[in-house]
Amino acid sequence: MHTTSLPARARIAVLAGLAVAGVALAACGDETTTSAAAGEPSVAFVSPVDGGSYAGSIPLEMAADGVTIEPAGEVRDGAGHFHVIAGHGCLSEGTTIPKDAQHVHFGKGQTEAPLYLPPGEHRLCLQVGDGAHAAVGLTDELTVTVGVQDDAQWCAVVDELDELVEDLDLDTVELADAQAALTSARALAQQLQDGIAHAGSAADDAGALLDVFVEMADAVIAASDVEFARAAVDAIGVDAEDLFDAGSTAVRKACPGVD
Repeated sequence: MHTTSLPARARIAVLAGLAVAGVALAACGDETTTSAAAGEPSVAFVSPVDGGSYAGSIPLEMAADGVTIEPAGEVRDGAGHFHVIAGHGCLSEGTTIPKDAQHVHFGKGQTEAPLYLPPGEHRLCLQVGDGAHAAVGLTDELTVTVGVQDDAQWCAVVDELDELVEDLDLDTVELADAQAALTSARALAQQLQDGIAHAGSAADDAGALLDVFVEMADAVIAASDVEFARAAVDAIGVDAEDLFDAGSTAVRKACPGVD
């Protein structure tokens, strides 16, 4: 039976499903931050903290002093918006900042948002870009470690993934929004894969389900149009119905608090 709904094929039941709340990387409105203090302009991470360890999304909070943080669009002196660059270092002033999983744009003027990263150690650069996404020489850097460290964290990341992808349907969600959300969801799934030992007796079935979830997410992220994305999900899911059921049951057993 043909379906255009990702949850019908990929609901990680509880591990999530291929779904999304429709907002790429959590926007926090169009607030602006300006400096009232004297001195040279600067930016800084308020959160996370340097050397910190995190499971699931990282609570990101960014501050600016002496520069106005505003939505992208118009290029204005003394103004711009935030970007977080993972693993590539800060960019030379004037360089156009790419937009991908390692170069996260906060083009609505956000100063707070969740940041989704795969497991491992990550060097993060906070950098202002102007209205046209050209790098400005205002930066801050720190290092964080991401990964699941215990059973409770594993179940908490399951719950976060489930919420992140709850409502995705390629009939109702724009492909670009689905791809952005699935990029975030894939990072959470990779944390779960890396910490699969914390699933206990559910590890084998949950791990197999996570493997298929990541495969489906990669297919949608790479799709050039929505029809290709639908076809890719159906092709992967057609032979995985029993796996979905087994994996969902296993995750419920490992994390009874997850619906």
